[in-house]
Amino acid sequence: MKGLLLKDMLLLKNNKKLYAILVFFAVMYPMMGMGSFTITFLGMMGLIISISTMNYDEFDNGNSFLFSLAFKRSTYVAEKYILCVGGGILGALLGTLVCFVASKVTGNPALLEGMAESLCVAVLLYSLSSSVMLPIFIRFGAERGRLASYLTLAAFFLLGFGVMNFLPDTGKDVFVSGLQNIPIAGILVRLVLLVVLAIFVSVSLSLRFIRKREF
Repeated sequence: MKGLLLKDMLLLKNNKKLYAILVFFAVMYPMMGMGSFTITFLGMMGLIISISTMNYDEFDNGNSFLFSLAFKRSTYVAEKYILCVGGGILGALLGTLVCFVASKVTGNPALLEGMAESLCVAVLLYSLSSSVMLPIFIRFGAERGRLASYLTLAAFFLLGFGVMNFLPDTGKDVFVSGLQNIPIAGILVRLVLLVVLAIFVSVSLSLRFIRKREF
């Protein structure tokens, strides 16, 4: 596990130009009054950069060599979940830190409004996104997995769009009123349970897929 994490850290170290661009945008967004978006943006980039390590693993038939080394395939799966979920959370935490520093430098306390909520949503969102994307990447590989993940996310979007547009108005009213009657703490608990369940199912699928793949 330690060796796999070190390998990916060294791979990610090569993206210095990308990190410079991210720093620029991370500083600019709070200056434009988009503090909450900074948290979401850096969390998203943390997840994308972390999952991109699978491209490096497959480059020039690298997986054939990688999986000949002395580690279990389940260890590889666990390492990717730790890296991707951790990358999304780390990005969101860095975005929170940037917003806090920007509010002190500019004297604009409005940048701190909704910061805690944005951080919680970002952590849950990118944990859930990891649980969706990783099994797809492991099953289809990095190149086809990218296309399959886009199609999956588009399917979720279209499903949500269809439900909200074709659901009767009475059903929408019942749904909205039901959410309004649930305390914020209750909603967060439900979301956490959903994410934990999604990750459990996702890890089970990833282990099944990785054991069937031939390199």
